[in-house]
Amino acid sequence: MKKILIVEDDKIFALSLKITLLKMGYEVLKPVDTAELGFNSAILNKPDVILMDILLKGNETGIDAALNINEVTQIPVIFMTGNTEMLKKENLESKVRYFIHSKPINEKDIIKTIEALL
Repeated sequence: MKKILIVEDDKIFALSLKITLLKMGYEVLKPVDTAELGFNSAILNKPDVILMDILLKGNETGIDAALNINEVTQIPVIFMTGNTEMLKKENLESKVRYFIHSKPINEKDIIKTIEALL
């Protein structure tokens, strides 16, 4: 069973996404809401895919977490954001294997991206 990590500070959205993914047969790790917790969970649990918000609780962004995770492993990241400009400024193409879904999120589109990755 493929594992997915959700890093999202909107608890209602994270729970909704988790329920959808569970129904699709994925193993979903406990959602976390900071870059630090996302990094720790990714390294400890080694998910197959990470769904990552950009603006998170705490001082670091989802971009920071993805860069830190990518230094240790090559887990693909699907950014879920309403702020695509932040991603464009970071020039991540050479640093992180990632995909973008703009908020509001269409869960069917996220599922398609996950399935294509796996």
